[in-house]
Amino acid sequence: DFYVNEVGIDSRKISVMPNPIKMPKVNPKKKIDPIMVLFSGRIGERKGTFDLISAWSRMSSEMRKNAILNITGDGNISKATRMIENLGISESVKILGWISDDELESLFSQSSIYVLTSRNEGLPMGLLEAMSHSCAVITSPVGGIPEVIENKQNGVLVQPGDIGRITESLEFLISDNISREALSYNARKSVDPLEISTYNNKLHGLWRKILSQE
Repeated sequence: DFYVNEVGIDSRKISVMPNPIKMPKVNPKKKIDPIMVLFSGRIGERKGTFDLISAWSRMSSEMRKNAILNITGDGNISKATRMIENLGISESVKILGWISDDELESLFSQSSIYVLTSRNEGLPMGLLEAMSHSCAVITSPVGGIPEVIENKQNGVLVQPGDIGRITESLEFLISDNISREALSYNARKSVDPLEISTYNNKLHGLWRKILSQE
């Protein structure tokens, strides 16, 4: 839309290629005692990290006993750590900081829920990777996210900054095994078309089309 409306490019000359992902070959049984919840990205206001921490603190202590929130990435780690300590939720929230690709892959495979309630985005790779690993996702309807997430079908959409709704969504997915597993299944199924080999075929086709026109 930007290139058509603002730059003036003919829409017939534009092809949209969504971000490709490498689908994991193995889809292991998720750890549910406790249920693993994951955030990955730049720790800060824009990605909704502090909203997530606040929302987590509003859950009942009984609910938090059944789950672990792992926060990975760089950014404002010190502020996140202080918030967790001040809110008294250190027993159920772990700041892991920047981790290797292999470590992140392992976390994705173990996690049942992925949270990314950003204030603005394009189409975040972390979200797509979480879906490919059959995570039930809680995210925000910004950028390209609504193009892949349909609320209550393959994920849960909440408005950025709505801490109350984030809390409710966390409690819903942690406590309702059937709904969580249904969203997880649909999440993985919906990103099948983004698998890297499918992307390669589409890209080759696009280049062939351009060359034939030339």
